[in-house]
Amino acid sequence: MTTPTTWSTLSVAALSCVLLAACGSYVDSAELEKGITTLIDKDMKGDVKVKTVDCPKDPSADEDTMFTCDFTMDDESAGEVTVTVKGDKEDFEYKVTQPASGQVEDEIRSGYEEQDPGAKVDAVDCPDVIKVGGDTSCTLELDDGATGDVKVTTEDDGTYAWETV
Repeated sequence: MTTPTTWSTLSVAALSCVLLAACGSYVDSAELEKGITTLIDKDMKGDVKVKTVDCPKDPSADEDTMFTCDFTMDDESAGEVTVTVKGDKEDFEYKVTQPASGQVEDEIRSGYEEQDPGAKVDAVDCPDVIKVGGDTSCTLELDDGATGDVKVTTEDDGTYAWETV
């Protein structure tokens, strides 16, 4: 089974001027961090949620400015988001460029149960760091004690797909 997961680039236009310090020339880091938390949590299918997001303090709001924010999930796994200021400085784009292991485990758990409605996943275990630009091996354990291996292939842009092997 292969389930592609694209943490696609999402436009954050809805956050608009709120993210600009008085709609001036700097991004309001605190508001941006709240927006990123909301958007990542919205993409999550299971119980793992964002605990913290840490962006550079008030980065420039000039068009095409890029910066990286770190995030930690409530299971303590960590990842990175790249943020780009787009267009008229009221539009932001973010892309998860380093998925957190908790995100991947959560996606495998919910995806496996969707594909096999009779199955109940007891645990998914992936390394703390998901290899970007390659494969990462994870293990899956069902509530009946059956176990299996899962291969997670992550592209350079942070998108990934998983399959049982």
